[in-house]
Amino acid sequence: MRLPRWLGPAALLILLAATPSLPDYPQGYFRSPLGIPLFMSGNFAEMRANHFHGGVDFKTNGREGYRIYAAAEGYVSRIAVSPSGFGNAIYVAHPNGYTTVYAHLNRFAEPFQDYVRSVQHERQAFRVNLYLEPGQFPVEKGDIIAISGNSGSSTAPHLHFEVRDTPTQEPINPELFGFDIQDTTPPRIYAMRVYAADASSFARIVWADGRTPTVVSRHQPATIDATGSNGQFRLDSVQRIEGAGRLGFAVRTHDYHDGSSNILGPMTIRLDVDGERLFESTKERFSFDETRQLNAHVDYAMRHHTRRWFERSHLLPGNALRMYDTREGGFLNVDGGLSHALRYHIEDVHGNTASLRFTVDASAERPALPGAPEHDQVLPYNRPSAFRTEEVVVALPDGALYEDLWFDYAREVGAGATLYSPIHHLHRPDAPLQKAMSVSIAAPMLPASLRSKAVIASVNSRGEPRGSIGGTYSDGFVHARTRSFGAYAVANDTERPTIALLNRPAGADFRGRESISFTIKDNLAGIDRYDGFVDGRWVLFAYDAKRSRITHTFDDRTPPGPRTLELTVVDNVGNTATETLRFTR
Repeated sequence: MRLPRWLGPAALLILLAATPSLPDYPQGYFRSPLGIPLFMSGNFAEMRANHFHGGVDFKTNGREGYRIYAAAEGYVSRIAVSPSGFGNAIYVAHPNGYTTVYAHLNRFAEPFQDYVRSVQHERQAFRVNLYLEPGQFPVEKGDIIAISGNSGSSTAPHLHFEVRDTPTQEPINPELFGFDIQDTTPPRIYAMRVYAADASSFARIVWADGRTPTVVSRHQPATIDATGSNGQFRLDSVQRIEGAGRLGFAVRTHDYHDGSSNILGPMTIRLDVDGERLFESTKERFSFDETRQLNAHVDYAMRHHTRRWFERSHLLPGNALRMYDTREGGFLNVDGGLSHALRYHIEDVHGNTASLRFTVDASAERPALPGAPEHDQVLPYNRPSAFRTEEVVVALPDGALYEDLWFDYAREVGAGATLYSPIHHLHRPDAPLQKAMSVSIAAPMLPASLRSKAVIASVNSRGEPRGSIGGTYSDGFVHARTRSFGAYAVANDTERPTIALLNRPAGADFRGRESISFTIKDNLAGIDRYDGFVDGRWVLFAYDAKRSRITHTFDDRTPPGPRTLELTVVDNVGNTATETLRFTR
């Protein structure tokens, strides 16, 4: 771990005592993948929608076109091209047992680019995922392997960079490998939340301003804002916290780096009680198989409603992440008339820290607690479960939930001619799912002629389809799978995708231009595939899904002269659109 230069011997001993024990990662083995100073817009295991961030995002001054260098000697083990996700990505395996990953690239260096293009033309596909042999493309440390870009799901130009354990392909925090990143800025703590673990547990928050105390029960947690600066934070708004039974906590905290205003995530969150560790999470590495478990690590409902991340300091029963060291699952047992001194210790990878201290007193006076919210059925987290009516069937596999769910269902008559079933409110979208559930909705109003075009649509508050989770019709029902609770109904998609030429020159004269671009969109089912042919010969169109744009860069398949382009786009229920363009190259 990189330590600030200003630490004296005494401070160093204190810091090392609080720092989690980590393996010794090679320092200085990897060079920077960029030739400019390293500033991050995203760091390792930073929280994203349904996943932990698997690497670091290095800024490229808001533009594309920087050279990307191999961080060490090795060979190109994989090249992937996708319209979303990583976009253009290259993987380099190194002899020390690690693999570095470089993503959202504009293009690859030669000869990698030529090789990728040859495979794309051979397969007549833009999306490729190529695994290469060790001797095929060797590289030396500092070789130019790509040019930075904004491809895939990137929302601004940057380099996504990862270091992975080659045998397992598990990502490891790149900052542990000694890259030159300046950081003397401590994390900040913004708020904490209090939870009651079961029906017999509770907490009472007595506010300093005299307002009515807040009672925390099993289904009603509460938030307390923190104040402070320079790594020291307090709960000034609270006079006292008291309670009984098992209580859990969560903290809203972010990290920052020198010279950057971007919000990052801390590496370690530790909660001590009476001087002993109750809970600790350390974001050193994880598996992509478990990354969706982020939804158990955080307060998912708070994120859904407020867009704020609260990281739990207690374990939900279905949380299978391996980043924890806890006692009693991180829950504080309050009883016996005792007071407990608690301290949050937040630390980033460079040793900067923040702390928050508070006290929880045992309470002998038990308030009246609300019962469970109204619900139709309790779905257990630790075995398969289902909810059924004559019109809808929802089936959850074992491990789909992180804790028992008080499932709520409502039926609403659909409006308009676009829906072929009632709207089924399958619980609420503020509850997370680890695994996909199957949904089957009866469609008695669906004409036989439309069965092949039927989908299950997610429905907005106005009763309008806003997206599709797919669908297959059989035995009077439309069946699909989804990882989100919410409102669903049967709809159909009979509309063809749309194709629109961008920046059409007068007379379709493209002489002097390097490329031709179209937007392709579908109203509901989504784009399945597309193909372009110039004078009957397949040509490569790169697909940028976030812009709904496909682009053909002119090459030897589109030589100068009058040409005819035929473009076909097919959606996921088979609706097909075609466009013919006669142009001059």
